[in-house]
Amino acid sequence: MRRYIVFVLLLAMTGALGYLLVTRPRTPHESQLGEPAQDGGVARGAAAASKRTDGGRPRAGAFLGNRVDAGPPALLGRPLRVVALGWDELTPGVLANNGASAGAQSAFHRSGVDVTFSAASNMASIERALARGGSSQDGADIAILSLPRFVAAYERLRALTPEIFFVVGWSRGREALTATPPATLAHLPPTGDVQLVAARGEPPALLALFLFDASGVAPSRVRLVDPSEMAAATAAYAAIDRSKSDAANATGSRAVLVSTSDATGLIPIVAIAPQGFVEGQPDTAAIFARTWLDGATRLRRDVPEAARQVAAVRGAPEAVELLQLLGQSELATLRDNAQLAALSGRGAVTLDALFVRTWRLYRDAGVLSSPTPARAPLSTATIARLVRTDPSLAAPARSTAPSLSADAASRQPATLTMRLDARDTQRLVAELGFMADVFGRSPIRVLVGSSRTRTTQVIQAAVQRFDLEPARIVPGRRPVGGASASIEVLAAP
Repeated sequence: MRRYIVFVLLLAMTGALGYLLVTRPRTPHESQLGEPAQDGGVARGAAAASKRTDGGRPRAGAFLGNRVDAGPPALLGRPLRVVALGWDELTPGVLANNGASAGAQSAFHRSGVDVTFSAASNMASIERALARGGSSQDGADIAILSLPRFVAAYERLRALTPEIFFVVGWSRGREALTATPPATLAHLPPTGDVQLVAARGEPPALLALFLFDASGVAPSRVRLVDPSEMAAATAAYAAIDRSKSDAANATGSRAVLVSTSDATGLIPIVAIAPQGFVEGQPDTAAIFARTWLDGATRLRRDVPEAARQVAAVRGAPEAVELLQLLGQSELATLRDNAQLAALSGRGAVTLDALFVRTWRLYRDAGVLSSPTPARAPLSTATIARLVRTDPSLAAPARSTAPSLSADAASRQPATLTMRLDARDTQRLVAELGFMADVFGRSPIRVLVGSSRTRTTQVIQAAVQRFDLEPARIVPGRRPVGGASASIEVLAAP
C-alpha cells in the first residue's frame, strides 16, 4: 500500500513541475549596452543594456539599439535636475520632456528617468545649483552651458570635479568682434595694450581673444574693459553678445569684423556634470543624451512650433524671442559628438583641444590664474556608448564645405591672417588644420615663404592628417618671403 502512495505522490509532483515549466513567463536575454559587434568597428546590430537589480528592484531604462526599453523611473529614485542659462539652450530637452517637468507623455519618463528643466539668470546661480546637487529642489545634476563659460568657472567648480560628457550644439552668430573704423584685425597696434570692451569670462570675450591671438596680439596685451566703465566709449574694439537687447546700442559706430557665424567651430555648448554622477550613473547619463538627441530631431522638423511649446513654459520668453535665440545656435548630432570626442574622424578641433586653447587664452588675459589642468575635464564614456549602438556612423559624412577657385582666392582680401615661422612645419600643419576646422565655412589661403613647393607640401600634409576638404585650401600667389608663412581665412562664399 505504501508503494502505491509514494507512486501517486511522485506522479503528482512531476505533473506540477511540468505545469510550472510550461506556464512560467520567459524574458528574452539582452546583451550589455555598448557590447562590440562580432564583425568589429561600429556595431552593425542593436546592442542592448540588460536590466539589473538593485536591492531586489529592477533598474529601468535599458537600451535596445537606438530606442529605450520603458520602465519605471527607478534609476535615481528622484528627478534628474538640469539647468541652463536660457530656455533656448534647453529646448530639445523640454520638447522631449513635453514640458519643464516630467509627465506621462515625457520621452524621458518612458525611458525610466524623470527630468526637470530650469533656467538660471546667471552663472553664479548655475554654480550654486551644481554645488547643491540634484537631491535638492534648488540644485542640479547637469548644467548646459557654453565651453568658454565652463572654462571660466572651472577654478571655482574644481572641487566638484565637473566633466563634459555630451555636446548639445554650437553658437552661430551670437558672439561678434566689432571695431570702430578704421580699426580692423589687419591693423592692430604692433606694441602696447589693446583695449577690448568685453565681459570677463563670457563667450564674446573668448572669440575676441582668439582672433587677436591668431592675428599676432598676445592675450597678455589685451586690456579687458567692462562695458560699464567710462573707457568703454572710446575703446576701438568691443566683443558683444548679439542676443542682448542692448547689443545694438553698445555697438554704436563699430562695425562687425568677425562673428561665430564665421568661426562656427569655436564655441560648443556642452552638458557637464560632476564626475561622481557621470561615473556613478552611466545609464542615466546615456538615457539623457539619447533622449536629448531625439528632442533635437523634433526641433529640426518644426522650429516655430518648438518655440511656441517652450514659450508656454512658465518663465520662458516669448516665442519670437526664442526664435531669434534658436537662430543663433546649431544643434549637434551624434556624429558631431563622436568627432569632438575624437572617437570618429581626424579633425583638429576636439573638445580637448578647445578646452586647452580656451584655458590658455583666458589665463594669459588674466581671467584665470592657475595652470592648465593636466587632463581636460572630459568623459567620453557616454558618447562612446551611444556611438557603438548607431550603425549609421559607419558611413562617411557628406562634405558641405565651400570651395573657391585659386584665381578668385588670390584676389579676395583676408578676414584674418595668422603669421607663423615657415621653418616650423609641424606647427604650420597643426594650425592650418585647427583654423580650417574652426572656420568650417571659409576658404583658407596658405603662403609658406617664397616656395610654392613648400606651400603645397604643407597643404597636403594638413589635408591628409585632418581629413580636410582639399578644395577649401588654396595656395597664395604672392610669396611672403624669408622665414615667414601665413594662414589667411577668407570670407565664406
